[in-house]
Amino acid sequence: PEPRDAEPRATRRSRASRGPASPGTRPAGGPPPRSSERFVEPPGGTDPRARPGDAAPAPTRTGRFAGWWDVWGPHIRRFAPTVLVNHAVTVVLIVVVAVVIGIGVSFSVVPAAIGAMWMLSTLAPVGFSGQTLGVAPFLPAALIALGHAHRVRAACGSTVTVRNLRVFGALSVLVPVVLTLVAWFMLWDASSVYPVEPPNLAVAELRTVVLHGLVFVAGLGPRIWRALLIRRGLPAWPVESVRLAGSFLSWMAVAGLVVVVVRLVANLSSAGAAYGVAAGAVGATGLTVLSLLYLPTLVIGAVAVLMGGEFHIGQGVTTLFGVTNVNLPPLPVLAAVPNEDVPLGPAWLAVTAAVAIAVVYRFIRGREFLEAPVATAVGAGVVSGVVALVVSWLAGGQLGVYGHTGALVWMASAEAAGWLLVPAVVLMLFMVRQGTRVTEEIADAPAAGVAPAPGEGDDADLPAAPASAAGDADAGADGAGTDGDGDGDADADADTDADADARGDSAADVDADADADADADADSDVDAEAGSDADADAEASSDADADGGIHAVAGADVDGDAATGGGPEAEAQDGVGTPPGTAVPLSAVTDPDAVAPGDTGEAEADPDSDPDPGSDAPGPRT
Repeated sequence: PEPRDAEPRATRRSRASRGPASPGTRPAGGPPPRSSERFVEPPGGTDPRARPGDAAPAPTRTGRFAGWWDVWGPHIRRFAPTVLVNHAVTVVLIVVVAVVIGIGVSFSVVPAAIGAMWMLSTLAPVGFSGQTLGVAPFLPAALIALGHAHRVRAACGSTVTVRNLRVFGALSVLVPVVLTLVAWFMLWDASSVYPVEPPNLAVAELRTVVLHGLVFVAGLGPRIWRALLIRRGLPAWPVESVRLAGSFLSWMAVAGLVVVVVRLVANLSSAGAAYGVAAGAVGATGLTVLSLLYLPTLVIGAVAVLMGGEFHIGQGVTTLFGVTNVNLPPLPVLAAVPNEDVPLGPAWLAVTAAVAIAVVYRFIRGREFLEAPVATAVGAGVVSGVVALVVSWLAGGQLGVYGHTGALVWMASAEAAGWLLVPAVVLMLFMVRQGTRVTEEIADAPAAGVAPAPGEGDDADLPAAPASAAGDADAGADGAGTDGDGDGDADADADTDADADARGDSAADVDADADADADADADSDVDAEAGSDADADAEASSDADADGGIHAVAGADVDGDAATGGGPEAEAQDGVGTPPGTAVPLSAVTDPDAVAPGDTGEAEADPDSDPDPGSDAPGPRT
């Protein structure tokens, strides 16, 4: 056998054919030689001179699934943990409660309890002992929705792409749908042993999709939705409509909560009588907890009644115009339901009217401008009606032997839309009319002796005047103390020509010419200073209009006057399909919720970067 440091014969022959290597040289493209390595790789060893780039590339995966995973895998890995953790927390809490129930009864009921509580957490109906509990406690679902919406907004972070949103939305809906299917099978399996019945699977899945779909949509927030609309080249006023509708419904919920609390305090005797069916402290605690869980359901009913609608508990009906009294379930919170006609019944509609007007007025005053005031008002009414429809449907259902319970869905939807749409449209139209008057006054201002800012007024649309005409105009303006063009150059030229003529007429008038030159220089300086002051005033007014302007274009974005080259009328005409003079005077508070999309082929919404909401459509802005 050959020694370890010996080379194969073929290797020695090849090296001999190349000749001795010159000192100081190394193979092209290779690492520098190291004396300790002796240029010989031991058998079975590794080359210490090898670099990471010299290794052979890993084999690429092939196949349809591999290609699909290469595209969607990174997005799934980013958002799947968030969705799984959200629902894992819910499942763990349900399991804990089910185990506590199993300790008191039997552990064999734990699977049925888990399935039933998951169904109730998605506001799906559940059957017990031949009766259907379709009115699920609304408080757990509301808390879950708020928590998940907050997690959605946090998971999106400062940058998110359209593909991210597609994957996130699909996971946010598919995971609870799968869990609902598992819970349905658990109830179906337990129905052969215990008096529980699984609900209609289609109804349960539909409620799950609607609930968690709304949670995802609300969790994205206005910034991301505005960025998506801008990316598609669509107007961003629907985002403002949703915000206005959300503000109105939130304040109506506060008013409904106040009504329920006041009614409970005024009817404490009935609430105390409901505890008579409780067996000891444990039973009283259970009734109290159950009352808290159903408190949002009564708040929704109170909101419907305040808007002029109806709240039903079986055959019992409560409205501002009359009450149909029936026996109610022994639940303390139901003491808030009136058993006789409401005092001053229809007069309580003023509460809803006041809330609507205050919300719309506050919404308008809180913005420097609106892109499309009337469209925003109409959209807010539509969104309010749709949200009221969905919430009333989710909060209502069959209450065992009592019958259908909850707000009358179609009436609550129509009234929520009408109560917001009418005052919003009226106030928006009023503001548009006020904006038209302001535009006309500004357009007529130059005729009253006020010099227009650079680029404004009727002169902006006219061709440039000849030099002589410009000089005449400047002379006339100079008599009024203001240069027409704001620089005083024409006056200086006229004075210089006069001086030249005077010098040509007589050489004896040197002193007079000197005096005339001095006067001309003084006049030129004065005119130049006046022109500079006029320019400064014009710039100041332009800056004031740009920084603290109160004009809003109906149906279009608001562009700076100096940038567009036109006055307020030209600004109002920038909107497509918008008549001239539709500027809306608003407050100088800007709503910083706009997000400019920036992505590489996909829309990226950066919630931290916050351009003005009015910059949705292209166009310069000063």
